[in-house]
Amino acid sequence: MLKGGGQRHIVLLLSNHKFQINLKFKLKYLKFKHMPQDPMKLFIDKLMAEAGLDNLPEDYRQEYENKLRQQVDQRIGLIAMGALDEQGMKDFEKLADSRPDSQALKDFFAKKIPNFGEKVRIGLAEFAQEFIAAAKK
Repeated sequence: MLKGGGQRHIVLLLSNHKFQINLKFKLKYLKFKHMPQDPMKLFIDKLMAEAGLDNLPEDYRQEYENKLRQQVDQRIGLIAMGALDEQGMKDFEKLADSRPDSQALKDFFAKKIPNFGEKVRIGLAEFAQEFIAAAKK
């Protein structure tokens, strides 16, 4: 669905959590309704395309995507850890000792952090803007 306004909406479905990201840069307004199996890959592919990096040779592209995925994961981790209070940090340490899977981590953060989805949405939108601005320099 295309609309005016110069914004792009990306809906990330990470397990049972839905994050809608408003990226305000030179693209038309898009809303993705049907997500592939890996929404993070879609997010990264869109970032690379907007940054003009989508025509890299395949071996460089794969390496760049992997590094970008690590940066996105780190940003989500920083958002989550920065939003936990002291008790939440203690609870997280206990949880981390049990080597939780990604679903357990997502459930933990959603329970412990008010508006976690919104915080992730804002953080990823900021990350996208920073990445694209840096890539275009």
